[in-house]
Parts: sequence; structure tokens; C-alpha cells
Amino acid sequence: MAVVGPVIARMRARAPREVAWNYLADGALRASWWPDAELDVVFGGTVAERWTAENGESASRNAVGAVDVLIEGHALGFRWRDGSDEHETAVLVTFRSQGDETDIMVTETGFGVFPDAFERTADAQQSWIDLLTDYVAVLREAAPVEAEVAGGIETEAAEVVEAAEAVEVEAAENDQADATEAVESEPADDVESDELSDLEEVFEADEAPDTDAPEPSNVDAQQADEEPEDEAPDFDSLIRGDVGDKA
Repeated sequence: MAVVGPVIARMRARAPREVAWNYLADGALRASWWPDAELDVVFGGTVAERWTAENGESASRNAVGAVDVLIEGHALGFRWRDGSDEHETAVLVTFRSQGDETDIMVTETGFGVFPDAFERTADAQQSWIDLLTDYVAVLREAAPVEAEVAGGIETEAAEVVEAAEAVEVEAAENDQADATEAVESEPADDVESDELSDLEEVFEADEAPDTDAPEPSNVDAQQADEEPEDEAPDFDSLIRGDVGDKA
């Protein structure tokens, strides 16, 4: 068995880790940088890479395997073998956030058991570098689109909220205006006005002199003045007996 190190390919993508992961896990997005791959991102899911050289060479690939490591958003691992190979290799793809960017690293091991270990190792190294180069280029173009879409959604939501608040304010102002108009246009209370008028008439009637009552005549007044007052009795005369009945 040849002593060869693992194949390691590592690059940094100018995109958040979530976006980078989506471009691996989603088949439609993955086709933009790895069109020859089939990948079912579930534990035990199928992994395959099939292609045939189109430049007249006899080179081809028909690698098939299964997912055996899955940490959603962080790591994906699988084992596969190419064509009629007796042995398989193990691949691990990891994602590590670096601020707004993502470090993507691919490690493939198990080449030491093959007779052409060095050649296989070199080919695998170059294949992963080429794939990661395309991967990072796609993410560099996709990240601004992702941010623009998110920003558009947030802006639209803010505009909806602002419009709703404006409607509420306008409705409140209309309600207040209607209430003010109703108060200003409300007529005076006719009942209270009638009651006040009745009370004023009563007070005026009490204060006015009674013109229908007859006035006293001058004769009656003179008789009242000439009528003598009762004189006090002379007690001394009564005792002596000198007071007689007056005619």
C-alpha cells in the first residue's frame, strides 16, 4: 500500500454559509457548478458523478456511493467508488463561517490502497480544485442576488407597515373631525330654552304690580284717619263713682 496523504482542496467563498450550503444541497443550484453530480442530501442518500470526456479521449467516470455524514448547514460526507474499483474513498465537505464569507474545504482519503495511488491522488486533487473554483465563482455572483432579494422583501414589508400606519392615522383624524363637527353643529337644547323662558316670565309676573286690584278711595282713607282711638279708662273716677254712663 502506497503512503499518500489525503487530498485537500480549500477555498473561501464571498457568501454566507447558509447560501453556500444551499448551492450544494439544492439540485437546481448545484447544477450551476457541478452539473455531473447526483446528490440526495439525506443520511444514506445516493451520491453519483457520471461523465464521459468529449475531446476524443476515453476518460470517463461513474462514481457511486452513499451519504454517511450529515450536519445540516455545516458538513456533508459520503463514500463512493468509481466503476469497477474494488475499494472506495471517503469524501468530507465542511463549511465554516468567516464573517460574511465561508471557508469550504473538501477532504478525500483512501487512495493508498490503489496500485496507481499517486496518479489517482493527483487527479482527485485537480478535480476538486476545478470544482471549488466554479463553486466559489457561482457563489460570488449569487450572494449579491440573495442580499438584493432579502433587502427587497424587507423594504416591501416596511412599506406595507408604513401604509397601514398611515391608514390608521387618517382614520383616527377623520373620526376626530366627525366628532368635532357633530358637536359644533348640534342645536341648543329646546327644552332647556323653553324652561328658562317660563321662569323669566314667572319672575316678571311676581315683580309687576297688580293693576286689576281696586285702589282705596279718599273717603275711606279720611274715615280711617278721623276714627278716634280708644281712650284708656279713668280708674280713679271709677273708684269714687263719679263716672256715669255717657249719653
